[in-house]
Amino acid sequence: LDLRYAGQSYELPTSLESGWEKSPTPLTDLAERFHALHERRYGHAMRERRIEAVTLRVRAVSPRSAIDFAPEELPPRASPLMPRTVVQAALNGDTAALEPAP
Repeated sequence: LDLRYAGQSYELPTSLESGWEKSPTPLTDLAERFHALHERRYGHAMRERRIEAVTLRVRAVSPRSAIDFAPEELPPRASPLMPRTVVQAALNGDTAALEPAP
């Protein structure tokens, strides 16, 4: 979570402790963690101010079956049918003098 005090324009990334969902007071615990982080970073905490959650990041992990990455049929490499004339002084307009890209 990115949290900030109401009225501020900067946030502090504040992670949830492992096992937070088992706490009887998870929001109070999170607020205390934010106050402590703010005090450590800025030298003060404003415990009377409301806290806003600005960003919530979630990660989900689930078992899955293997993915089949079968080889894909690719089209044959494109090549010009005939040389074309281009405006380039160094080659005098002869594209046959160009070497193909690797």
